[in-house]
Amino acid sequence: MNLQAKTRIEILLAIVGGDETALKLIQDVLARACNYVNLVFRMERALQMHRLKPDSEDPKGLTKDLEGLRRIGYDDLVYSIKVANRYLFNTFENTFSPGGIYSEDPIHLTDYSYRREIENWAGELVMSYFSGRKQA
Repeated sequence: MNLQAKTRIEILLAIVGGDETALKLIQDVLARACNYVNLVFRMERALQMHRLKPDSEDPKGLTKDLEGLRRIGYDDLVYSIKVANRYLFNTFENTFSPGGIYSEDPIHLTDYSYRREIENWAGELVMSYFSGRKQA
C-alpha cells in the first residue's frame, strides 16, 4: 500500500524522533522536491511563453537546454532520496517500507524513464504541504 507523500514524511518524522542527521536528510529531500517542482513549473512556463511569440523560431534549442536543467534537478532530487534512504535503512533497520522516504514504487528511483512518477510524487508532496497549511 502506498501512503500519500506527506503521510509518509509524518510517519518517518515520528520514527526518527530527534535524530539530527535523519531530520536534516528528510528536510533536504523536502527542499529538493520543492525546488524540482519549481524548476518544472518554470520550464513549462518558459516553453509556453516561447511558443506564443509571433517571431519565435523552433524551440528545439530552448527545449534541449531546459531538458538539461530538468535532468539536473531530477538527479539532484533522486540523489537526496537515495542518501536519505541509505541512512534511514542503516540506522532504523526493518522500520521502513522499501521506498523509504519515497512513497511510491522504489523502482522509480532507478531510471530516468520514471521521471514523470518522480515529478508527480514531488508535486503531490509540495501540494500536500501547501494545501494543509493553517489559515490565518
